[in-house]
Amino acid sequence: MVDSIICTNKSGDTDVVIVSTPYEKTASSRKGTINGPKSVMHMLDSKLELFDRNYKVQICDKIKIAHKDLGK
Repeated sequence: MVDSIICTNKSGDTDVVIVSTPYEKTASSRKGTINGPKSVMHMLDSKLELFDRNYKVQICDKIKIAHKDLGK
């Protein structure tokens, strides 16, 4: 059973690369947007269905997905 949408760490060997960059320079009313990319990746891993019921396959068996965090 696959428990994460991220299938590989090699960005050159993937079909999809999710790029995240925490950025808080233009937050005008409240701070906290810097934690957004980490929260999105957590939700992708915990709330996304990783099994395609129509085709009866795991998504990561067909599509290689990597994550690249660009940092601050």
